[in-house]
Amino acid sequence: MDGWPTQDIPTDPRAVAAHRRPGRNNVELAGIADELWEQLRLPLYLQFEIADAISASSPVEFRSPRLDLGTAPVLATFLDHARPTGKSIEKVVVVCHRHHYERCRLILDRDGITAIPPHRWYRRYDRDEAQPRVMSPDECIVNDFASMAAMQRPAARQ
Repeated sequence: MDGWPTQDIPTDPRAVAAHRRPGRNNVELAGIADELWEQLRLPLYLQFEIADAISASSPVEFRSPRLDLGTAPVLATFLDHARPTGKSIEKVVVVCHRHHYERCRLILDRDGITAIPPHRWYRRYDRDEAQPRVMSPDECIVNDFASMAAMQRPAARQ
């Protein structure tokens, strides 16, 4: 966060819009996205924190809204952007933390999209991140496993 807002929590939309800056995690992920752009020249659809850290030489096709969104809502914004352009998103290289990949893969799979791991993984954590779920392995792994378990739960009977 740039100039921590005293009255807002870091995930509040006002705080995110005004103060969220890419931390070390997102700078590293932007570096991976930069490398992929140089190698493959595929359109970059990035969460805004990563897009904020990407080099100017890597054109961003679309960045997510400046909101604290989970993985599925971010994917929805990507698909909503691609749909009217006639683009079909069928396979994606998922630039994410190593411990977050499996959850991303499951979410993509629900929409019929094949997830491809990046050429290298980012595995560190940053205690200075605004989102508690990416500050430590305990937070990230527990959060992602709970989310994955919820995805596997059968739908309630009507």
